[in-house]
Amino acid sequence: MHSEPIEQKHWFWPWQDQEEEAWLGEMARQGRHLLEAGPSGRYTFIPGAPAAVAYRLDDNSRFKDLQEYLRLMEEDGWEHVGAMNGWQYFRKTVDSAAPPENYADAEAKLHRYNRVAERFMWGTAVYSVILAVGSMYWESSLALAAMGVSTLVYAFFAALFFKINQRMNALKRRV
Repeated sequence: MHSEPIEQKHWFWPWQDQEEEAWLGEMARQGRHLLEAGPSGRYTFIPGAPAAVAYRLDDNSRFKDLQEYLRLMEEDGWEHVGAMNGWQYFRKTVDSAAPPENYADAEAKLHRYNRVAERFMWGTAVYSVILAVGSMYWESSLALAAMGVSTLVYAFFAALFFKINQRMNALKRRV
């Protein structure tokens, strides 16, 4: 059996944590167990026996002590796999069809989405300032092109805000 790590790319948006968890669980059922989640949708898996494993992405920013947080999760039966982009990755072998939840799943994700939305707002603000200052010095044709690009960027940010807001509203109904 091939035991070298396998790299695979798969992109998920910040609000697609449930889809990512399901995909990681499917990989485990195929005998690919997460070793590391990296930037730009890069995942490293270790081949092994197929297993029923639940994965959870959680935000630990509400805890001041990372080690205490990891200890609490471990006491609840979750193995810490790693971290990427503010998410902590955990896994747990499951015995039934109903996947286990960690102790504060919806609240943790709601907190995480708030942080993601704040980052997008700050990014939009910084982009706006750079565009405003730069356009004062650009030739008119370059300024016009920049305005066209900025319209697309703002539309993209608006779509991101909308999707994150949808996810946050769904979570608020669960909390």
